Amino acid sequence: MLIPPEPHCAAIAAVYGASDAAAFHALTGTVSPEGRLPFELPRPSRRRGLASR
Repeated sequence: MLIPPEPHCAAIAAVYGASDAAAFHALTGTVSPEGRLPFELPRPSRRRGLASR
């Protein structure tokens, strides 16, 4: 890529193992997107004072 895409996009979608048709229907609102991610996302730290450093 010659330029970063983020400043030029309203959204960026990552599709993990879904068919093209399923992703299309979820992105266009034909069906409600649901399911489980194939990995776990870390929970945010609850420690206080880190944001002010």
